[in-house]
Amino acid sequence: MRWGMRTHWCATSHKVGAMYNTRKKGFTLIELLVVIAIIGILASIVYASLSTARGKARDAQRAEAIKTLKAALEVYQNTYGHYPAASTPDDTGTSITTLATTLITENNNNYLVEIPQDPLYKDDGIGDYQYVRGATKMTYGIRVKLENPNEKYTVGVHNWCIAGVGLNPDWWSGATNPKKALPECPF
Repeated sequence: MRWGMRTHWCATSHKVGAMYNTRKKGFTLIELLVVIAIIGILASIVYASLSTARGKARDAQRAEAIKTLKAALEVYQNTYGHYPAASTPDDTGTSITTLATTLITENNNNYLVEIPQDPLYKDDGIGDYQYVRGATKMTYGIRVKLENPNEKYTVGVHNWCIAGVGLNPDWWSGATNPKKALPECPF
């Protein structure tokens, strides 16, 4: 009798196990759609974070370029007693690329290896750094557009960041109110 019970129990458990194995073989369509939606949401969050981080990295590149440019301008000023002229009249802004011959090749001084370019708009001229020298030849300003500006340091609606020596509110008159003092960028 014991033998018969054991046989009966094995046969029953085998049938129950087989019934469960044939019923559940994969995921349902709804489960797959939920997983795909969750992955999509996570991917969009990561993408947004990366694009902000890329913008901040480009702003850091701009800050380093401005620091290097300011150092080259100071060495030039120490050598010649004034800041270099741009290709336009004093007190008007122009692209920083006009300083290439002055800061790179003039008298073989090589103040810079190359003129910095905006990391986002290389060779387009859209985001060029702007340079202006004051009429006294002892002041200058550099203007750069930031992607993630600090409102404390930017001027106007275009997120211009201004750096230099003896900044004049009349420079780049379209960027700011001429009566307002220019906040200087921390770099």
